[in-house]
Amino acid sequence: MYYLFKDLFFPPVTEADEEGVLAIGGDLSSERLQLAYKSGIFPWFNEGDPILWWAPNPRMVLFFDELVISKSMRKILNKKMFQVTYNKNFKAVISNCQQIKRDGQNGTWISNEMIEAYCKLNEKGFAKSVEVWQDDVLVGGLYGIDLGHVFCGESMFSKVSNASKVAFIALVNYLKEENYKLLDCQVYNPHLESLGCREIDRDDFMSILKVNKMSTAYIVKEIYIYPIKSLAGISCQQAFAEEMGFENDRRWMLLDSDNQHITQREYPEMSQFYPEISEAKISVTFQDQKHEFLISEHLNDSIYTKVWDDKSFVFEVNKLTSKWFSDCLGFECKLVKIIKAGDRKHESSRSKETYNVSLADGYPYLLIGTKSLDFLNEKLKEKITVKRFRPNIVISTRNAHEEDDFEHFKVGEVHFKNVKSCGRCIMVNNDPQNGIVKKEPLKTLSKYRNFNNSVLFGTNIVGLNPGIIQVGDEVVF
Repeated sequence: MYYLFKDLFFPPVTEADEEGVLAIGGDLSSERLQLAYKSGIFPWFNEGDPILWWAPNPRMVLFFDELVISKSMRKILNKKMFQVTYNKNFKAVISNCQQIKRDGQNGTWISNEMIEAYCKLNEKGFAKSVEVWQDDVLVGGLYGIDLGHVFCGESMFSKVSNASKVAFIALVNYLKEENYKLLDCQVYNPHLESLGCREIDRDDFMSILKVNKMSTAYIVKEIYIYPIKSLAGISCQQAFAEEMGFENDRRWMLLDSDNQHITQREYPEMSQFYPEISEAKISVTFQDQKHEFLISEHLNDSIYTKVWDDKSFVFEVNKLTSKWFSDCLGFECKLVKIIKAGDRKHESSRSKETYNVSLADGYPYLLIGTKSLDFLNEKLKEKITVKRFRPNIVISTRNAHEEDDFEHFKVGEVHFKNVKSCGRCIMVNNDPQNGIVKKEPLKTLSKYRNFNNSVLFGTNIVGLNPGIIQVGDEVVF
């Protein structure tokens, strides 16, 4: 048996003893729990005892086509006696699983420490629940860990007959519809066997578990460029990726009279300037005014400025364009352009690598998964769109924030590398529809996406070669 300490590590599942115990110790941190489930391991121990980590052989699972629904259960389902919701009250479900009395069981393994740990996983979008209601009363449910292609069931409860079966069947139907591979039920249970679950060899289970990204289709849903830093973006069907970012993405920005860059952080009305690109020109509309300039034009004298801590060399576009922006914003400013790769370099605080970048805040590209936004919107009273976060690439995903874990991948003709998750600022509170700054979504995000005093949403990536990507392209790992 292995003893775990502070290091985030698990031994191979083949090292588990005959009963299935693999290791002892460690902690219930979100990071360790996520690593455990992704590795085919789960915690199971009595309150007051050291944490035991299990990887049993054989493994109890359900293949969805083998689900058994009895005639009597079908009648109950047809009567629609219950209402089912998904992930609406996780804490209530896990608390009921802790408190429910079970035949032949003295006490519970679901300690208060476990509840706290799994509620944190739920806040991160990793643990989820199914709730069963009758006359607006929670009468049954289950919870588990969502790996995106495998759901690891943890526990279920029932306060009235058949409520937990309703939750189980509802979960199976959902997982089947979403093309999951199987439902992990961990260890043998005669009740689960009656529903069609069976034991398989641990090696077979691990083979299915490890498929993950390779069998899941991640598709590009949206592409955006933002020609002028902090102004509105342009939705594209395709874009040409360059070292500094997409072609014409954040190649321009506004400087004040002291040659300091200006953004929506100080001037939220900048979100109401709408650029368009056509026939080698950029036109910008603000309220009832419109101005255009050539993509290629700029004055001859370079200007030294900074984008945050990065030294940058830029060129004013022309005096007429600068005057138009000055008149619209009500203070002196100038529109400038970065000309070539190398005129601004950014060093990654994490990897210490240096990248040639455009005038974006830090990195050439921002990637966001659809489930990250869906998960946030579940927590917000007023729903928002992905435009709040100004991504370059939006892809369909299975789990919230799984894009944070991407490493190297290819989209269309372009290979990308993930650098770091993106820290967010007050700009995400600026409603792009009207330029009004509100308290959300930063207030809600800070409750579950705050890491080392940085609120994270989306991930910064760099392109490793030039090429075209299109909406509908698959992400290949």
